[in-house]
Amino acid sequence: LRYKIEALDLSGNTQLGDSMVTSIQPLLEVKKSPLTHLKLANCGLTVAGLECLVKVAKNSSLRLLDISSIQLLHQSKLIEQVLELPMIEQLALCCCDLSPEEVRTVAEALPFSSIKSLNLAFNDFGSEGLVHLASKLSESRVEDLDLSAVGIEYDCEGMSELAKAWAKRPFSKLCLSGNLMTQEGIWNFTTLLRTMVKDDSSSLAVVEALWAVNSSA
Repeated sequence: LRYKIEALDLSGNTQLGDSMVTSIQPLLEVKKSPLTHLKLANCGLTVAGLECLVKVAKNSSLRLLDISSIQLLHQSKLIEQVLELPMIEQLALCCCDLSPEEVRTVAEALPFSSIKSLNLAFNDFGSEGLVHLASKLSESRVEDLDLSAVGIEYDCEGMSELAKAWAKRPFSKLCLSGNLMTQEGIWNFTTLLRTMVKDDSSSLAVVEALWAVNSSA
């Protein structure tokens, strides 16, 4: 095997564009390729390029995929195909212009995916999108969820549904920075979580960790 590359980060190279898919295709298609981490954030990749990438990555060993800054509004079918990549455990979709409808697509695919880390930061899908996401979180494997700057407030319906989902299956990492929440709002949210898992010491410890992270953000 000629290729020994396990991780490739091309992020920030906006001049690359869709042509890079052809360049990295051998790393994805070669049998038993060691490439497991691929970061393509803000590197000029378009919807057409992502469609090609998904096709060549179907039989890859990718565990981490960062395709942040690709505009995916009205691209639910393509998002579904990304979520169907069989071995992805970490997926970053920051700044992808995701609306509540695209988040619904992500949510519905989560229970059938291997994703443990999901980054949806800087997509202004608001409470409606969070309601969709929360409806499937307890059925998923997600343990690390980044909801930074997604347009939510403490007392919105989405946060209420997120609390219910978390209580069903507590997960260890949740980032809420950059939203329209005061420190009091964050405290009230974590207090709500405490009341939901008050008889579970391990879950209470997780709540304290969530408070520490988000109160200092």
